[in-house]
Amino acid sequence: MNKLLILILPLITLSCMSQAKIEIKRKIKVQKTDKGFEIRLAKHKYRVDRKDKIVIAVIDTGFNNKYEKDVKLCKNGNKSFIEGESIEDNHGHGTHIAGLIAKNIKVDYCIMVLKYYSAKSPDYVDTLTPSNKAFRWAIDHNVDMINYSGGGKKPIESERVLILEALSKNIIVVTAAGNESKDFKDQGYYPAMYDKRIIVVGNLMKNSKGKVIRAPSSNYGEQVDLQVFGTNIESVNGKMTGTSQSTAIVTGRIAKYVRSFRVTKELIRMNYESSANYYSPLDKYMRK
Repeated sequence: MNKLLILILPLITLSCMSQAKIEIKRKIKVQKTDKGFEIRLAKHKYRVDRKDKIVIAVIDTGFNNKYEKDVKLCKNGNKSFIEGESIEDNHGHGTHIAGLIAKNIKVDYCIMVLKYYSAKSPDYVDTLTPSNKAFRWAIDHNVDMINYSGGGKKPIESERVLILEALSKNIIVVTAAGNESKDFKDQGYYPAMYDKRIIVVGNLMKNSKGKVIRAPSSNYGEQVDLQVFGTNIESVNGKMTGTSQSTAIVTGRIAKYVRSFRVTKELIRMNYESSANYYSPLDKYMRK
């Protein structure tokens, strides 16, 4: 099991904490308009039964409590699935993701911190088990959204079953496309490719001439629904780069639609403050 996981879950690739190259892999699609962007979301029947705040499960490396004033954590439900460790983030990635969601959200919310990865864990450690436990926890606690900034090249049936269950219960799953510069036609990436209802997000950047392009590290393909700027992005604990950051931005931005619409693959107009930060259609900015 552990040997298999080493191949499947090179989840987080860092290069210096100030500008970390972060990989977190999952899905979305966008088209530019004069007033913003229309995002094609997969078949979701958004929840309208709950009147309280939007609950977003962030399955990641935990959260640094130093930044609690900047991010609204849920009072209940936060949990570490690493034996002997609290939800305290000893890596930095999870804190960065939570901070970006908080920065981009426009509705009342709370983040449920579900820690499945630790910087203290050796390379051979089983990360699938705590990840699956985190999904199970999020489903059982009836969250509205799951932000999962991780993935691997091979599908895992136990993970797929959990994500399909989440989707069947109308939980919105937002994941990153990954940072391996691969076309999904040539190399799979999971959980991004388990189901069309998963929202998969890629990363954009500007080149030396100021032209908007797909970030060279970002995976791409038809399964990628939306690309937004996730390059050198500032959060509560500094700057990082990757599809993980793009994913968190999208999670925050679409949260306001969770209780407002019932979506059957129609286009949702996204009136962003600055349309310059959100580009598509994908083929226009695709670099192969």
